[in-house]
Amino acid sequence: MLQKFVTYQMRLAIVGDFTSLGSSSLRSFILESNKGKEIYFTEEEEKAMNWLVS
Repeated sequence: MLQKFVTYQMRLAIVGDFTSLGSSSLRSFILESNKGKEIYFTEEEEKAMNWLVS
């Protein structure tokens, strides 16, 4: 699903608590995704909205 957003150059912000993730590969994926322009993971809805409109 995330690949579709990237392919069609659409932006997606995902809001949630990602601090308790046990998987280091998933944490790495989130960090790498946040460096890009299409997918953004955050804990705060306000940050997500600001990122989407920037």
